Amino acid sequence: MSFTYDPTLADEVSQVRFYLDDTIEDFADFQDEEIQYLLDNNRNIFYAAAEAAFRLYTSYSKRATISEVDDVRVEWRSKSAEMKALYESLKKKAKDTATDKSKKAPIFFGGLNKDTFDANRSDDSLTPRDFTKGTPRFNNRFPETTDLDSEFKMWNTAWSSDYYDIP
Repeated sequence: MSFTYDPTLADEVSQVRFYLDDTIEDFADFQDEEIQYLLDNNRNIFYAAAEAAFRLYTSYSKRATISEVDDVRVEWRSKSAEMKALYESLKKKAKDTATDKSKKAPIFFGGLNKDTFDANRSDDSLTPRDFTKGTPRFNNRFPETTDLDSEFKMWNTAWSSDYYDIP
């Protein structure tokens, strides 16, 4: 079992130790081999540090609430809560870092705001899509310009007695 910590944070083990504040050998929570295992099985150092913080959280939460020896008193509940907060913080940072490194364009839904949509709708110089050709166009701003007779004819044709037996 070994312990190493480089204050220049040149290696990943030292970086994980830095985020866990596990930098003093006499009070170390993890050995280098354990941290290296977490690094090997996680995507980046933040995920590895978050996993280690979660391990400390579960370890502290299993202990008795308060330990008292002579005049020294340790409240493990507060240590457990601190490790849970650290875990959540590191997990968020890991997700943010993974998103930044992916360099993927964000998903974009939509494309037109309402004003542009209305302007395009009232512009007769634009060619309508093939699936809309031949259908009546209702103009919300000028409803009186819509040919309701053509809409009625379309409706009447679709529901005529030629298609259904209507008594």
